[in-house]
Formats: sequence, C-alpha cells, structure tokens
Amino acid sequence: MPNQALVRNAFKANIYKEDATINKFKKKLFVDSMEPFNRLQLSKEEFVLLRAIIFSHFVSTGLSQYGRQLLLTEAEKYSDILMKMLQVF
Repeated sequence: MPNQALVRNAFKANIYKEDATINKFKKKLFVDSMEPFNRLQLSKEEFVLLRAIIFSHFVSTGLSQYGRQLLLTEAEKYSDILMKMLQVF
C-alpha cells in the first residue's frame, strides 16, 4: 500500500522516536486497526474490488446528481462482481 508507506514515513523522524503518544498512535493506526482486516486474507482481486466499492461510496458534496448516481452505479457493479467471485469459492 503506497499511501500507507508515505504516512508511516512521516512518523520516522528522530523527534518522534521517544514520544510515547506518537508511538501509541502509530501502533493503533498501523497494527491494531489492520489485524481484523488481515484476518480476512483477501486476494488481490478482492482487495481491489473492495477499495473500488469503498471509494465509490465516498460521495463529495461538490458532485452533481449525475456524478453521485454514476458513482453509486459503479459501486453496485463492483459489489456484484465481488459477490459473484465469493460465491464461486
């Protein structure tokens, strides 16, 4: 996950190494929050579809009604694909 790596690198500065609050936050952000997700053991395809579904549901208030509907349609399409994949296994 490239985005996670960038965020994690932001906390590698020497000024943060001894900060207990920052270290506790890093553990919650990068370890504790990911444990339930990692237990799912998603394939790459499942992971990509899940991200597409999530990002399609984040509708900005600046989008037109047409744009919101387009994102909803895409989210439903990705959801259908994921459901079909899971039914095969």
